[in-house]
Amino acid sequence: MRSEKMRCGLGLIGALILASISVSPRSRAEHPSPSRPAVCSGRLLRLDRQWLRASARGLFRSHDQGASWHRAGRGLAPDAVPLVLYAAPSDPYRLYLGTFRHGVYRSDDGGETWRPAHHGLPEASIGEIVIHPEDADLVYVATDLYGIYRTRDGGESWEPANEGLPVPFDYRTFTPQLVMSPADASRLYVLIGAPLHSHRVDQAVYRSRDGGD
Repeated sequence: MRSEKMRCGLGLIGALILASISVSPRSRAEHPSPSRPAVCSGRLLRLDRQWLRASARGLFRSHDQGASWHRAGRGLAPDAVPLVLYAAPSDPYRLYLGTFRHGVYRSDDGGETWRPAHHGLPEASIGEIVIHPEDADLVYVATDLYGIYRTRDGGESWEPANEGLPVPFDYRTFTPQLVMSPADASRLYVLIGAPLHSHRVDQAVYRSRDGGD
């Protein structure tokens, strides 16, 4: 990753996060449309007439807008703990699930079945997933300790995209936050926070202009 480090205050951090949420195709799909499935991302995903929810207790599905929930996740390891759940903007039935210490799982049928998609990933927790708006196979993940990883083949293989980043993240206050620019998918931002001492946290944003290359 050809990156540039930018010291920043909470103003810039908030602006980046708000821009990502308010402008990105991922969030525009949160509002239901009669002509296409509605999708949101993070821990709750609305897909057509069903909802999927990732929680520490597992993956759950609702067919009645959250009035009742039933355990889902056929194909997931029994001890896999879901952390984040995302749908590809270009194919809302292509889902990626980040877990605690079990890497990434992929579904091609809207969450009915899952298969492992973490060959090449380190044993780490996945705190963020970013999917290219036009290519469902191009995905970035932020791990809790080992930085950013990228797949170009839908999770069949992964490669680190960490050049210029201070990895491993041995000391950090939160899992790195990863954002893709809604105006330019090759521009990525990573927010990293590390404690300097008991009363001060060093926060810095790293920027890549070449999609992590």
